[in-house]
Amino acid sequence: AVIFKFDAAGALDLSYGGGDGISEIVAGTTELWSGILHSDGSITAAASQNTETDAVIIRFDSNGDLDLTWGGGDGLSDVIVDGGHCWDMWSPCFIHELPNGQFLYTGTRDVAGTRGATAYRFDANGDLDLTYGGGDGISDWVGPAAGATVA
Repeated sequence: AVIFKFDAAGALDLSYGGGDGISEIVAGTTELWSGILHSDGSITAAASQNTETDAVIIRFDSNGDLDLTWGGGDGLSDVIVDGGHCWDMWSPCFIHELPNGQFLYTGTRDVAGTRGATAYRFDANGDLDLTYGGGDGISDWVGPAAGATVA
């Protein structure tokens, strides 16, 4: 997957990426699900990692290079294992920037064989916010089991 950056006139921004307006997403990522263009020109994006069931948050600086000051020093958040699925239009995955500089990644995931909604909160440095959810940075809502009747 790649990110294309365009200027105000709609042409590729040749100051971005390798001088062609394109920044390649990290090896192992296959789909870009959601992104945020920040006022300083940096981009934070959510993408699949390794498989369709894993996700990662990636930060690019304003030049299109991985922001090595973010995440684990490689521009990547911790990989979200078996979470944040984006199977179809009914299970959207989004990244949201919160007013305090934190990020909330929302998607769906299987919990004990039942699909539910999930949210992961990252601090401004790209690390899971361990004060959120159950102390692991994750908040889940699990729906009824498949075939169950909901009244």
